[in-house]
Amino acid sequence: MHSHTDALTVEAGTAEQALSEISARLGPDAEILDARKVPKGGIAGFFAKELVQITARSRHNGETRAPFERVLETALAREEEAKAAVAVHDGMPKVLEPSAAPPQEPEAPASWRLTGSVDWSVTALSRHDLPWPMIDSVMGLDPRDDLGWIAAIAGAVAPWCRPLPGGSSIMVGPSAGRLGRALGIEVVDPSALAPYAGDFAASVTASDRGWVDTVRGERWLNLVVDGRSSAMGLLGEEVLAVSWVGSKGIASALRLASSLGLVLGYGMEGRHGAACRATPIDVALAVRDLVGRRR
Repeated sequence: MHSHTDALTVEAGTAEQALSEISARLGPDAEILDARKVPKGGIAGFFAKELVQITARSRHNGETRAPFERVLETALAREEEAKAAVAVHDGMPKVLEPSAAPPQEPEAPASWRLTGSVDWSVTALSRHDLPWPMIDSVMGLDPRDDLGWIAAIAGAVAPWCRPLPGGSSIMVGPSAGRLGRALGIEVVDPSALAPYAGDFAASVTASDRGWVDTVRGERWLNLVVDGRSSAMGLLGEEVLAVSWVGSKGIASALRLASSLGLVLGYGMEGRHGAACRATPIDVALAVRDLVGRRR
């Protein structure tokens, strides 16, 4: 078990802000002990802002590592060019004093309750069949350099986090309805009439391909994958983006983005998790969750 007596907890509107503050305060070799998303403010549970809360500590091991700030800066620069931004909390990251216990918040989604030493290794990434550009980016990194791995993976996936294509789209796939509802997008049953124009989501499989072709019109497709093969039959030249639901889905989404050049659209953390626009750092943290902790 880790002692949190020498730990630093930072809250910020985005993972990028929180990690940058951790690196500035604790150095490039800081070890992440806990990472979660927490709601803040609001009234009776409504209108709350979702913040990223990260707890870390310095290793104090005297080893020389590649500066995390430099790698993170590159990833964020690419993200800025892509304009794949998420809502930013007003003001600078909030640092909670190490001597004070973090405030009690509603339970965070399981996929964000990441504690302990992560199983960072080329073998761990390969086990999930993650694309080669990601694996190549971490070759030679110290498995204990948590921030270094996050930054390297963020840099590798940044080219896939570019802006979504213009025009209206349809989210398709077995879990498209679930992701669409989380994002506030209209969900249409394939047995019903589809809107003539505008965005919508439909939980469909390859057997519904004819219906999709009939109602698509000029809209492009955003394929939602969740690890099941039933979504693959919907692939075609009209699919321009890929989104995912759950930890199994992100591995499939990353393979499709790498091999077919699709844009990473949105990600959702499990059945009842939050949905958000894919950004390099958020993708890297999702991969961190996917590889899990050492036993």
